[in-house]
This record gives sequence, structure tokens and C-alpha cells, in this order.
Amino acid sequence: MLRAGMNGIIETHSGLAVNVFEPGPEMIDIGDIAWALSQICRFNGHASRFYSVAEHSVRGSLHCSFENALWFLMHDAAEAYVGDVPTPLKNGAYREVEERVLRVIAEKYGLSWPMPVEVHEVDARMLATEARALMRSGGESWASLAEPYEKFQTVYGEQEAVTWEGQFLDLFHGNTGGRWRDGERLKGAGHV
Repeated sequence: MLRAGMNGIIETHSGLAVNVFEPGPEMIDIGDIAWALSQICRFNGHASRFYSVAEHSVRGSLHCSFENALWFLMHDAAEAYVGDVPTPLKNGAYREVEERVLRVIAEKYGLSWPMPVEVHEVDARMLATEARALMRSGGESWASLAEPYEKFQTVYGEQEAVTWEGQFLDLFHGNTGGRWRDGERLKGAGHV
């Protein structure tokens, strides 16, 4: 039996035990991904408001081609299992574990590997756009940011984290034709 906290095992919101060092597709759950990403704040919590990884993923997917929108939605999905670490610290062992988890997620949900170039490009532009909108410096003090989008995508406005969980799941199911039902919640386990 896998036990949380032992040998790389974490327990997810749904109660699954996930070995982040040796992940398997049976350990991955889209509901856990949506929940966790809606609870993790980008910019290490230093944005002008709570800005979740789920919100970033939803907003960014709207800038991608139809073919890559699902990939963008899922590009940070490994962070549901390994956390969001500031970019300067994403190297070495952390980067290896994050990539291993993301590969399993990509395989489970039928995403091509490696991640498409467009996803990287939109992510870089989203970073610049978010820095301009959410950071005190407006991103002015950041080196080599990509060209930001003209304006911050405001189609949703500010919403609660559980709403971003729902938006994430809606886009996921819309982009996969509702094929994945592993994200269904137990009664009382959270809002979907």
C-alpha cells in the first residue's frame, strides 16, 4: 500500500496516492489537476491579486490555435503534483521530476510529445502580459520578456478559485469531447 509522505508519495484532493518519482497514468486524475491548479498562486504569491495556475491555463488556452488549446490548458498540469516553483529555481532534479509527471499526463490524455512550439510561445507572451497586469513593476524590471498581448484577457474577470477549477474542467471536457470521466468528484469533495 502506498502511503503519503513516504518515498515520494503525495495524497491528492480525491484521495489518490501519487508517486511523483514513478508516476503512472492510473495515479493521474483531471479533477485533481483542476482542483490543485485552482489553489496554486502564480508568481510565488507576489501578484497584486490571487492569480491561479488554473486561471493562467484557461486564459492562455484562449490565445492558442484549436489544435493546441488543450495542450496549453494542460502545460502546467504537473504542478498539481509537484507544485509551482519560481522559474529561476526550475532546474536539475525538480525539472526532471516535473517533466516525468508531465509526460505521463500527456500520454494519458493523448497529447503529443514534445509540447508544441506554439504552447511555449503563448506561455511566454502570457508571462509578459500577466507581469504587466499583475506585478508592481508591470514587468518593466524583468529581463527578456516576450511581447505581451495587447490587453489582459478579461472575458472572465476575477473569480473564486473553485470557479477557475470549473472553467478548467469545462475547457478540458470541451476539448476532449467529454471522453475523460476520471475527474468526477465524490459528493462533498469540491465544486466541479
